[in-house]
Amino acid sequence: MAVFYLGIFAASLLLSFVLTRYTRNLATVRGWVAAPALDRHLHSQPLPRLGGVPIFVSFLLTIAIALLVRWRYPELGFGFSSKTLVTILLPAFLIFILGIYDDIRAVGPYFKFTVQAIAATMLFAGGLRILNLPVLFGHHHFSWFVGLPVTILWVLAITNAFNLIDGLDGLAAGSALFSTLVVFVVALLSH
Repeated sequence: MAVFYLGIFAASLLLSFVLTRYTRNLATVRGWVAAPALDRHLHSQPLPRLGGVPIFVSFLLTIAIALLVRWRYPELGFGFSSKTLVTILLPAFLIFILGIYDDIRAVGPYFKFTVQAIAATMLFAGGLRILNLPVLFGHHHFSWFVGLPVTILWVLAITNAFNLIDGLDGLAAGSALFSTLVVFVVALLSH
């Protein structure tokens, strides 16, 4: 089963590289670029926008392939839940749409935080939530009125951390790749 997940991960990575190149060329030709206007931007030439599109599309395509393989070969018993998949995809799609809109037209921080908080609340309602922080509080489980703000804060922090490091071409994508690799290895080792 680990080989299957590794294959899906590799396919998604390869597909995102290919689609990123195509999207970069299309955005450059169409003029969908970010000029180095802010102090936090480290680039001196305009960078193409819409870099999240190939990553999200490759994620969706490889998930579709995994679902087809699971449907075609149910005896292999690939253990992932459709409910969990929907719980992740709906808020991810919401954040994806926000990112595209922000790339095309600038969106203010209050609107971004609101949409991100809604996405985090959707994750919480779907069962993907922070229930405890054993490093800080031991094995004490949080009630929902503590877990919900902590979950929202976590989603806001991670989402905006990646948004802030997106001023240099490839930095956010490289950071996301290494974080995903770590989570992937931990998930494989802990089953």
